[in-house]
Amino acid sequence: MFDSISFTIQAAIQNFWRNRGLSFFAVSVMTVVQLMIGISLVMGHSFNQTVDSLKNKASTISFFISDQTPFVNVQNLALQLKDDPRVRSVVYVSKNDALARYRNDPSVPSDMIQNLEGVNPLPASLDVDVRNVNDLPSIASLCNGDARLDKQEPCNYRAEIIDKVILFGRFVAIAGAVVLVGLIAIAVFIIMMSIRTAVFVRRKEIEVMKLVGATDWFVRGPFLMEGMLAGLIASAISIIVVAGGYQPFVDKVRGQVSFLPLSYDPAFVGVLVLALFLIGVGLGALGSYLGVRRFLQA
Repeated sequence: MFDSISFTIQAAIQNFWRNRGLSFFAVSVMTVVQLMIGISLVMGHSFNQTVDSLKNKASTISFFISDQTPFVNVQNLALQLKDDPRVRSVVYVSKNDALARYRNDPSVPSDMIQNLEGVNPLPASLDVDVRNVNDLPSIASLCNGDARLDKQEPCNYRAEIIDKVILFGRFVAIAGAVVLVGLIAIAVFIIMMSIRTAVFVRRKEIEVMKLVGATDWFVRGPFLMEGMLAGLIASAISIIVVAGGYQPFVDKVRGQVSFLPLSYDPAFVGVLVLALFLIGVGLGALGSYLGVRRFLQA
């Protein structure tokens, strides 16, 4: 068995180098595809970070307290909300804390902040974080008619915004899946056609091997290993480029668009490297198998 494996590896390396023009083409195309897959994974992860942040923000609803409500009544309302199994946490925000948040909000124009000198029109609030964003409508309905809350705007729930966040998250997931499937299909097709060409070039050699009793798997082995080698080289190049460029990409985006909640995720780098490695080797093996199967069945 060891001799068979050794022969397969040596034959794959020899064939890979003997047909280096074709091998270089296959590696080049697979590298481009792998780079596109890697970039798609990075973009998808970045979008997921943004969507998760939006969902986290969207899953927090503020109940605005009336200025005339005694603090003990506010505490009772907070306890009532905390006892709800749909609620993760409840945080009291005083009028001073609300004003400090408003002043530190980069989206608020400076002239509006200057107009608040000496006055504080902002109400105190209870920031309610729900466990599931889909529970927001039922939680928001609790503020209707509650005398402890501000009559003009009892809470800041906006149904249309929540629906857009959920829809955006679904769109990103579906679009990412479609792009990845398309890129994988392209990679399989390229390596399959490359291996078919290699099989055609060495068809007489393969016929002789089959005549002397070589099994299909013995013949197929070097081609599978050759495809995996091409995938491995493409994976190595794409890993160096994509993984190496991940942090500069995040830093660049954060520098240009500071309000996007992107951050460098070291754990994702490990997942990215493993994914590109497995995708490259797996696609090389699959493309090779499909490329040589029809010839061996003939």
